[in-house]
Amino acid sequence: MGLGRPVSAALFAAGGAAAPGRLVMYAYIMSHRTQIILTDAQYARLKQESERTGVRLGELIRRALAAAYGETGRTDAAEVLRATFGAWRDRELDGAGYVEGLRRGMARRLER
Repeated sequence: MGLGRPVSAALFAAGGAAAPGRLVMYAYIMSHRTQIILTDAQYARLKQESERTGVRLGELIRRALAAAYGETGRTDAAEVLRATFGAWRDRELDGAGYVEGLRRGMARRLER
């Protein structure tokens, strides 16, 4: 079963930095819970690595999956960032000036 909720809600629920009424960007995190059967040797190896590194078992398994099958989504985002880097350099306005041109008076309203 996938559970999706805004990052800000997750941070607030965990006592993090996001608070009600605070402007945040929403990104959904999907997670799935599953059970796996490990041999005694596999479990012992994971426990040993967890104790050595301080990394939880679930995170070790996620890292092993990423190493074996590759990351998903992150590569695409990195490629988009690389492809668009510097796209604003020929503009006369900075980002704040551009937004002010779109929404006149927004900067004054946000300063209140």
